[in-house]
Amino acid sequence: MTKLKFAAFVAALSMGAALAATAPGTAITNTASATYTDPDGGTQTTTSNVVSTTVNPLGSFDIQTNQSAQTLPLLNGSQDATITDASLKNSGIQGQVVNFPYRITNSGNYNDIYTLEVNDGTRTFVSNVTGLAASNYQFFPSDSAGVVASGATAIASIAVNAGVTQYFVMRVTVPAGATLGQVAYADPVGTATTTSVTTLNGAAAGTGPFTVSPPTEANNNYQYNKLTVSAQAQLTVAKTFSKFYSAYTSSSTNTPVTGAY
Repeated sequence: MTKLKFAAFVAALSMGAALAATAPGTAITNTASATYTDPDGGTQTTTSNVVSTTVNPLGSFDIQTNQSAQTLPLLNGSQDATITDASLKNSGIQGQVVNFPYRITNSGNYNDIYTLEVNDGTRTFVSNVTGLAASNYQFFPSDSAGVVASGATAIASIAVNAGVTQYFVMRVTVPAGATLGQVAYADPVGTATTTSVTTLNGAAAGTGPFTVSPPTEANNNYQYNKLTVSAQAQLTVAKTFSKFYSAYTSSSTNTPVTGAY
């Protein structure tokens, strides 16, 4: 009997693992069996009834999972050490376009579309940069290296299939009124939008479509980037004259001086 219970337990674990990675509406069947020796020394095999389970939808996603220790940033920079991804600490001069690379992973078992925004009322925009607001940030699709294709347009949402990772950048242009040393911290927030999932073709009647509650980010942790306003480059040009007279009557009367502007 112990062997039978163990076999059933293993079967249940296997089914649970299968459900997590399988599309909703899929029917999974399982049968547990055990072999034992009876009191007369004979070998006996017993088999359980067939158990059938239909996979339900599982929604889950995350943005940039490698900064789970990050805390709410402060303008004095005391929390900057928690921004562990160096690509999320960038600087720029007035008028410069600055990109911060991110990735979003759909770890659920159905395709979803996620809206992207900077300030959702929970993770706020923190800045002292003159003329900069959360609405100045935009999102663009990119490759895994954070490179945006030429001609790409801004997006407000991103579609990600189940088990897939997509990449995007958060882009901002440093305002003309920004001054040296000012900083801004911004955090991309994703929101799942799918509320109904269609069952697979051929699944048992009555198993779909499914109504789902959109999940929040799996870790729901801070993923702030930091923008620092850097110094403008300045070029000074001077032209020097080897012969310059403040007044001139004749070369024997006036002495040339050296001048510059």
